[in-house]
Amino acid sequence: LVPTDFSECANKAAEIAIEIAKKNNAEIHFLHLFNARVNWKELRPEQEHLYPEVKKDFHNANTKLDELVKKATEAGLNAKRFMEFNQGRSAIDTHINDQHHDFVIMGSQGASKSSVLGSNAQKVIRNSFAPALVLKSEHNLSALNELVFCTDMNSQTSDKLIMLKSIADMLNIPLKMLTINTPSNFKESAELEQKIKQIMNPINFEIGFHHIDALNVERGISHYCENRPG
Repeated sequence: LVPTDFSECANKAAEIAIEIAKKNNAEIHFLHLFNARVNWKELRPEQEHLYPEVKKDFHNANTKLDELVKKATEAGLNAKRFMEFNQGRSAIDTHINDQHHDFVIMGSQGASKSSVLGSNAQKVIRNSFAPALVLKSEHNLSALNELVFCTDMNSQTSDKLIMLKSIADMLNIPLKMLTINTPSNFKESAELEQKIKQIMNPINFEIGFHHIDALNVERGISHYCENRPG
């Protein structure tokens, strides 16, 4: 699923989504949330002329959805387009559930502050029934060189790693695990080694492991990213 508001960032995410779908022979859906001061879906045809700006925006959104579907079909994919009217982020959750999507790709920045993208992207990640990949406009698929899972090594870590391995394989990049050792949740080396053994016990694949000591998790992640290529 590719939620889009047709911004530069959303269009870049759509391009990458098409690449990923093509590599995995997957169907792709494009979803646009159309927000207007009237319920356009409920208007009768003879009322549409009363709202020329809304009519224009509606026409433009339809055209852009058609263009995305055309790009996907030209790439050899099965593609569908959807438009929801005057609904918020929850419409994405509903669509994922109804259509049984197994992956969501979207841009990190929207066309405006009212867009479902941008600040709401984090909410989509937290509430999505499927894994979600949020991309910045400058990213491209070839620049993705590793998938890093930052974890506190709780009891669900093994299950999450198994799920993430399927995504890493789909993106054709290695999966790595990162843990941040903070003063408030400090673990000695022996305890870390024991937890890693417990996590890897039910897993039948190898992953890279990185450990960073930092004042807090955010600083640890920033330090890791700053010292990694790509």
